Amino acid sequence: MSHPAISVIIPFYNAAPYLGRCLESVINQDLAGYQIICVNDGSSDGSLAIAEDYAARHENIRIISQANRGLSNARNRGMEAAEGEFIMFADGDDYIGKNLLGILYRTCTENRLDMLDFRVNIVTEGGICSMYPEVSSTTDVKEGRRYFTEFIARFGKQPFLSAWSHLYRRDFLSENGLQFIDGRKYEDLVFTATAYLMARAVMYIDLPVYNYVKVEGSITTSGITPAHISDMQFMAREISLLSRSAGIRIPMDTFFSGIRNQVITAMQKGKWREYRNLFDRKLFRTTEFNLYRPAFRMISPFVRMSYSIFILYCRLTMVMKQMRQKSGLRSYRNKQR
Repeated sequence: MSHPAISVIIPFYNAAPYLGRCLESVINQDLAGYQIICVNDGSSDGSLAIAEDYAARHENIRIISQANRGLSNARNRGMEAAEGEFIMFADGDDYIGKNLLGILYRTCTENRLDMLDFRVNIVTEGGICSMYPEVSSTTDVKEGRRYFTEFIARFGKQPFLSAWSHLYRRDFLSENGLQFIDGRKYEDLVFTATAYLMARAVMYIDLPVYNYVKVEGSITTSGITPAHISDMQFMAREISLLSRSAGIRIPMDTFFSGIRNQVITAMQKGKWREYRNLFDRKLFRTTEFNLYRPAFRMISPFVRMSYSIFILYCRLTMVMKQMRQKSGLRSYRNKQR
């Protein structure tokens, strides 16, 4: 296949329960001549066999297998192999809507875009809701830095930075040397923020393209590892450096709350003694956190003065959450009587 319109890059690691759904959604599209690159990142659960079965039936699917090196490395491998005019990312446990790639491609080419944003839905057992609904009011084509800064000024947070909520022009990525930071989690945060600042033309289309599936057993529901702790802090420093070099107050509320939640999770899982030394006691003094949420801005000066205050804040937040949960459970039981 020569000069495909879009290369859809799907890294996967032990995604057997979901990979078939993901691949099925990607092959059900209305665009002629597009490429699907599956990067098997050392799976051991039968995921590779599922991908091979689809590849045997669909000639536009290519499989790359490697030892487990992490999501960032797998995405970089996919970009190296991509031949499409535009690149899209999808995780193996998520899926995209039917017959949408044609619309996305036409929107990109007609507007000569470097990046195209689209709507993301969060899929849980409780149903589907829209992620970042604010962007629906940002439909004009704009220079990337302007798009990025105006969104921050208007909504007090950055546009969604996950790799899979955008289409990227491949030449734009290669010309600017954009790659994911190898060996790190949360790798798409710096990648996407940098892409915004370098893009000449960015646009949002209010179309529900990507379905992000929140799976029980993920890091948000099951716990944390040392890598998650160190990488969250590493990426906070990287975003802070990018913010300083670009002259933009890039919001870091998600990092502040993310580190807080990691501390709380370590406490709840009985791993605080094991993990406490992994948290950088000087992080809030040595890294400039651009915070926009009023509650975070209020606590920030005290946290910068003393790490102990941050830990106390985490404990109080944990206790308050537990009290709300107990109150909600009592209310539910009273209604059932």
